[in-house]
Amino acid sequence: MRVWWLYLVTLSSWAQPRPLASIELPTSPAHVFVDRAGELYLAYADGLIEKRTKDGQRISDIRPDPPLANFDPANAMWLLGFDRTNRKVVWYFPNLNVYQAFELDPALAIEPWLLGTSGDRDFWIADAADHSLKKIRSADQTVQREFSLPHTVPPIREMIILREYQRLIFLVHPQTGIFIVNEFGKHIRTIPEPNLTYVQFFGEELYFQRGQELVFFDFFSAETRAQTLPISANTALLSDERMWLLNGRQLTVLEYKP
Repeated sequence: MRVWWLYLVTLSSWAQPRPLASIELPTSPAHVFVDRAGELYLAYADGLIEKRTKDGQRISDIRPDPPLANFDPANAMWLLGFDRTNRKVVWYFPNLNVYQAFELDPALAIEPWLLGTSGDRDFWIADAADHSLKKIRSADQTVQREFSLPHTVPPIREMIILREYQRLIFLVHPQTGIFIVNEFGKHIRTIPEPNLTYVQFFGEELYFQRGQELVFFDFFSAETRAQTLPISANTALLSDERMWLLNGRQLTVLEYKP
């Protein structure tokens, strides 16, 4: 396992992203996501989840009761939700209608804490009871892969994000950083970073916000770069066409060219 300390090359400015829209939201989102099709999802503390176009127009919304413990729309075609209270897995169509919902068999996980998509409709479970990850096939709820995480990875109950990307698994701890394991459970990298609230992916890089910069980390070469946001924002997300900047209830949409 390697710890990668980030030595940054800071690029002073973007290629002048052009503002396209400024939208006032119902309230400040608790979580934000972008799928691989470049559409935006906003999750609020009361359980409301909105799907919006790349230009910020609302397409659809849901308000699960109880609110979902975690939501992973990265696939774009099959969106994954997890109701931790009732141990319920929910797959949504792109329009946020429910496609499939089922209760997790206790044999699959004692204390399921986080779920994350894998491929089309498989998913990973992070089990806080035994510090393990299991890959589950939704079609028949069978275990495809299973391993215990090494002691170098903090307790699962402290993690806030589980994502698979490029056949790697990313576990995010809000104060310690990003822990990267391969699909066989080997802890291959740690990116130390305090005060994390989100991690997103862009090509062969992951990125997160540090102050008023986006920090990009290439998880194959370990090269790192940083770029200053064009305007102040609490949260910034990217696609290959848009940049979204959030400041409280204000969503600013900008044209973006990588």
